[in-house]
Amino acid sequence: MKGSLMSLLQQLKHWFSDPPADRVSAGPAPVTLELGQLQRSPRDCVLMLDFDGVLHPYQSGSLEHLPRLEEWLRATPHVDVVISSSWRESHSLDQLKQYFSPDLRDRVIGTTPLIYGAKRLAEINCLVQVYRIRHWVAIDDDLPEFPDRTRLIATDTSTGITDKTIDSLN
Repeated sequence: MKGSLMSLLQQLKHWFSDPPADRVSAGPAPVTLELGQLQRSPRDCVLMLDFDGVLHPYQSGSLEHLPRLEEWLRATPHVDVVISSSWRESHSLDQLKQYFSPDLRDRVIGTTPLIYGAKRLAEINCLVQVYRIRHWVAIDDDLPEFPDRTRLIATDTSTGITDKTIDSLN
């Protein structure tokens, strides 16, 4: 069983590392992995968003920093949001959207796929490849999930988003 799972993950890694044009549609074809589907094609830029340690101190569940992020989103209408948080495993996309103000819910366009055993960056890269997303950044507090931190804006797990985080987005 373990060997076949590893084989499948290797195939997925190969398939998504540099897929030929005939294996990736130009449009928003759903990712066949669990989750990882966008409701529509993204606009110009995509924010890959974690919740715990970002929108609130780790696992407090308060979402106390969401208003700060929403203020930034209102000022940057060309940015869509994809949920990369583990909350996508226990909440539907519609439930996740309900946490956002009504005027921003249509900008929360999907979730990253859940690839068991893969790092969060690999899940993000899978979605990026399938939807051909060129401009994106992730906000996350879990540094080991990002072996390459080129597109990561890291937050402190004990505080979450700060003014410095928002400044980094600009």
